[in-house]
Amino acid sequence: MSAVLKQESKDLGSLFVTFTEDEIDLIKATVCKNSTDNELKLFLYTARNCGLDPLLKQIYAVKRGNSMTIQTGIDGFRAIAERTRMYSPGDETKYEYKEDKSLLSATAYVKKMTRDGTWHQISATAFFEEYAQSYNGRLSQFWGKMPHVMLSKVAESNALRKAFPFELGALYSSEEMHNGISKTKVEDEFLTEELVGTTPEDNVAIVMPEGADPKLVDEYIKYLEKLYSQTNPVIKSWINKSPKRFWETFPKWVALQEKKKKEESTEKIVEIKEVEVGV
Repeated sequence: MSAVLKQESKDLGSLFVTFTEDEIDLIKATVCKNSTDNELKLFLYTARNCGLDPLLKQIYAVKRGNSMTIQTGIDGFRAIAERTRMYSPGDETKYEYKEDKSLLSATAYVKKMTRDGTWHQISATAFFEEYAQSYNGRLSQFWGKMPHVMLSKVAESNALRKAFPFELGALYSSEEMHNGISKTKVEDEFLTEELVGTTPEDNVAIVMPEGADPKLVDEYIKYLEKLYSQTNPVIKSWINKSPKRFWETFPKWVALQEKKKKEESTEKIVEIKEVEVGV
């Protein structure tokens, strides 16, 4: 933890009172990895305000590029709503289907009591095509096996946020998000959302196919560690979970790196020539 954050943690004791400096360092190294000091402060403030424990993985941050999303599970949403003493589960989720009988949407309901003691039922609808996670044209494991359950969780998350905007406005459930995983980038094709948040043991080994350059494989894994804010063991566990997808995307990534190097080399040559002409 930086000296600036340590000093501010002392100045803002009420904000960090729940955590020791060692715990804050641990949080930044695990569930809020690669965050800036300000992002870490926002994360800790949100965790404290929501009453969720990041060290128990009740709340965590997903960082991609310069953007950080704070996430929890549907149970975390329900717990936060329950603590308001103004929440009650609503009617059962209702589903709509297309003409071919495939799932179209899910509408979830929650109840909220207003200050005058009146209960109101609030609904939210989530459409399958907008949230279902698929890779290489195939639904991911959870969305393929339990599409109704997953879509219901998304709809319920939206309904809870609509009912309790102050408590849940800054949070997203893991079911709503792709956990920072883009479905368009070449290097993301092998990843699946059900593995996010796993913490496998250290020294996870992978089997490399014949002819693979260990140095390039190591560079790719390090790149993915940074991209997804995950540890080396987690990335390797992803690889072991979907080896075919990984080794299919690996050469594409290598090709992209080679293309970038050529472009950078060409730019340097152009710059040198411009300087020579200028001289």
